Amino acid sequence: MKPNQTTLTILVCLLALASSYGCKSLIKQKLPLTLQGRSQALQPGDIVDTRTGEIISFDKLFENLSKAKVVYVGETHTSIEDHQIQRRILQSLYDGNPQLVVAMEMFPRHTQPVLDRYSSGLMSEQALIEEANWDEIWGHSFQFYRGILTWAGGKQLKILALNAPPEVVRKIGRNGLSSITPQERSLIAEQIDLADSAHKEYVRQEYEQHVKENIKNFESFYEAQLAWEETMAEALAQAIHSNNKLDQLVVLIGKGHIVQSFGVPERTRRRAKHEYATIVPIPIDYPERQIDPALADYVWITKESTEHHHRGMLGVMVTPLANGGGLEIKGVVPNSPAAQAGVKPGDVLYCFDGKPVSDIADIHQALAEGTTATHALGVKRGGKAMKLQVTLSPR
Repeated sequence: MKPNQTTLTILVCLLALASSYGCKSLIKQKLPLTLQGRSQALQPGDIVDTRTGEIISFDKLFENLSKAKVVYVGETHTSIEDHQIQRRILQSLYDGNPQLVVAMEMFPRHTQPVLDRYSSGLMSEQALIEEANWDEIWGHSFQFYRGILTWAGGKQLKILALNAPPEVVRKIGRNGLSSITPQERSLIAEQIDLADSAHKEYVRQEYEQHVKENIKNFESFYEAQLAWEETMAEALAQAIHSNNKLDQLVVLIGKGHIVQSFGVPERTRRRAKHEYATIVPIPIDYPERQIDPALADYVWITKESTEHHHRGMLGVMVTPLANGGGLEIKGVVPNSPAAQAGVKPGDVLYCFDGKPVSDIADIHQALAEGTTATHALGVKRGGKAMKLQVTLSPR
């Protein structure tokens, strides 16, 4: 079977870690959302400077961000609101400084020539999708990123590819760094620092939430995580060293890579001294009702996560079958909505809320169109069709 970005647990787990702190379902809480040490209840639209605890205006945020060489804007990959925030920040910073570089986790470094042609107006959107192998490498619907890429391409801005090749990351996750060939080793960061105990503990906590299929052990999982983060940091540091001093880099990246700064931000600064700022969107139904000020320099409160395009996480690892035959379930996260619904590895998910499923994007679309938290799954087990019900992020 042709390898796919969703095929192997390691890449899916790391994507979940990067974008939404693991495979935890978000449950609406009655307690107000506050910043630790503060009593003021936060509301959607509030932007909080975590260093002072004060709610600031967008104009003040822009003023502060414009002073940084690198601005990291975190995202949950399937959150429309997060991408809207990224777009607004990009546009405002560009208006103040047209020498802007858009750096993106979504593209491996070897796709840089493709992005250069796209930014120069020499390539259509469809050609970008095909030549960058978007569906295989990233997998999330291109629709989430279309607005940002169209805007950046229209301005002919430099779009910087940051990431490591996913197939190398998967191999590290399966068998560790020592298992890759010298040629594969040359495709990821030269320096990989395993010594940050706080970062390692953070990743360990997320690791415990995931299916361990195809992962050798925690050490290989952590090495795979660092292959991503150190490679992105190396790419950013190289850009800082080579770019015009007036250039500003805005990094679009999964939240888990920048929270507490011990992922990509500090690993970049070790390579190239510079000032940076981090901003993370947080939904109003964030399960931790008190936001740790160390999470980011700024947090932007958004609407409930259940109102986003992706209502919740099933908690499955899938592989699309050939000829639109559905999605094969490769793994199920313990205690996830899918596990509670009775989904098992080896099942084939062929319809979701009565609509045929052939790609993960079909589930995203069904969730976007749905109005309830309970969804009907059509699965085949041992050739026998059966119906299951799954509940995501109850209201």
